[in-house]
Amino acid sequence: MKKNNRKTLTERQKRAMKTRKALLDSALRLFNEKGFDEVHIEEIAKEAGTSKGSFYTYFKSKDAVFLEKYKEIDEFYLNVFNKLPKEMSSPEKIRVLLSEGINLFLELGHEFVTIVAKSQLDTNMPPYVFSSDRTINQLIFKIVEEGQAREQIRNDLTETEIADMIICFYRGIYIEWCYFNGNFDIFNKGNQYIDLFINGVLKKKKNSLT
Repeated sequence: MKKNNRKTLTERQKRAMKTRKALLDSALRLFNEKGFDEVHIEEIAKEAGTSKGSFYTYFKSKDAVFLEKYKEIDEFYLNVFNKLPKEMSSPEKIRVLLSEGINLFLELGHEFVTIVAKSQLDTNMPPYVFSSDRTINQLIFKIVEEGQAREQIRNDLTETEIADMIICFYRGIYIEWCYFNGNFDIFNKGNQYIDLFINGVLKKKKNSLT
């Protein structure tokens, strides 16, 4: 008989996971309602039905809450990527990935996205949003590398240069949305800009001499 290697969570571990989630949800809800700077850790703990000490058991600071949310967002991108057909062209993969990201921003709301983005500018640590370790950044690099090998993406620049250019362009779309307090039509204009960027800048031209 084969042994079942799946580990069963203890009651203590289940309670810990429940408390951690309650703290995360409470913090994000309060940040969205009152603004990051106006929320204190004691308030987050009270909202979650636990103590300030418990907060520090799971998060080093308020900034760490946003880091956790970024990881959830990156998990979203990974799920989208894993569902892309292998035969899909590399430019189209980038188009779908970025477009689905816009849908996620709309679901989160511009107020929340603004607070999350601002938190990365206020931190004394290197912003996680710019890190090459981020899943979305790694996925874009992987698709660009694949696209150049297939001769679907321009190759007069390195994979890193093109991946950085894509991420910078994409970041600009949601920053524009935040800057105009959600009045920028991120769905229609955002997807239009993505199409123009991919067709006009990213794709390898048939008459390219490179």
